[in-house]
Amino acid sequence: MKIGILKKKEESAVTHYRIAPFLDLARTDGHFIFQYPPESLTDDLCRGLDVLIIHRPASESEMKAVYRAKWAGVAIWLDLDDMLWAIPPANAAYLNYSPQVHICITDAMRVADVVTVSTQALKEQVQIEFGKTANVIPNAWNDRDDYLPDFWNLPQNGITKVAHRGSNTHSADLYQVRAAFQHIENVHFEFFGFIPWFLLSEYGGNLRTLNVTGWSYNLAEFMKRFFAFKPQFVVFPLEDNIFNKCKSNIAWQEATQAGAITIAPSSMPEFSSVPCILYDDEAGFIEILHRVSEPGNSEFYNELYLKNVKHLRDYYALSKVNRIRAELLSMI
Repeated sequence: MKIGILKKKEESAVTHYRIAPFLDLARTDGHFIFQYPPESLTDDLCRGLDVLIIHRPASESEMKAVYRAKWAGVAIWLDLDDMLWAIPPANAAYLNYSPQVHICITDAMRVADVVTVSTQALKEQVQIEFGKTANVIPNAWNDRDDYLPDFWNLPQNGITKVAHRGSNTHSADLYQVRAAFQHIENVHFEFFGFIPWFLLSEYGGNLRTLNVTGWSYNLAEFMKRFFAFKPQFVVFPLEDNIFNKCKSNIAWQEATQAGAITIAPSSMPEFSSVPCILYDDEAGFIEILHRVSEPGNSEFYNELYLKNVKHLRDYYALSKVNRIRAELLSMI
């Protein structure tokens, strides 16, 4: 099959989890992949394609490419990984979702032959908002090299490393549990991605200093830094809203790849369904952070970590998840 993909401007977590898996599928199943910047996909080039993949279109040039492909009889495959029409105002990406973007997604939904999303909750919201039935393709761990740590990262020198990963789009998620980030003996907090200044005591928080590792838009570069840190735990607070409930659990997947255990809110479907340490509210989060700093529980945490590894292999290995893509392609 000849598969066209509308190319994004640069590689990122979006391309890693939602677009690059088609390249793996081409390698394993013998498809031909062509990536085009939207302006480069001409009417004549469309005629050589069977299907065009477009991930969350947001521009006039992308939609013109979609229309050219549709006019040429090419099947349109629309993919989404966030509930873009419900971004909370406290999210830094809120202003990015303009009326034009909504029109692009609405029009793409109208002409799409296949719609795919990353979670069951997002599938339900697509049905409500657009009346379209989507297929769920989870974000997945690329198991081609099959590398996962054999054991949980043991604390070194009596220090428990607790990491948070994410850009400033997660500022409100951290802010609503800011009291939890306090001085805890033998705990080192590290923030990968942005400076959560509101956690500092001079701005009403409880921390005197912040340990920050800069964000990289390129996921491979970010993961190198993340792996090198060797955290014991990764915290992923999320505000209890419908936008976050539709999120995937890539934070848990990345934590597991790094040898760590994830701590997350129980109200998030994609995290409550995997072997995380869950909390119900800020008080519960604080209690967990104090508990994980206590020595003498390494055997328990190693057993829990190995459960995470098994769950990742069983349900989120790309070689297995890609069979969903293969089946959908066979129906086009």
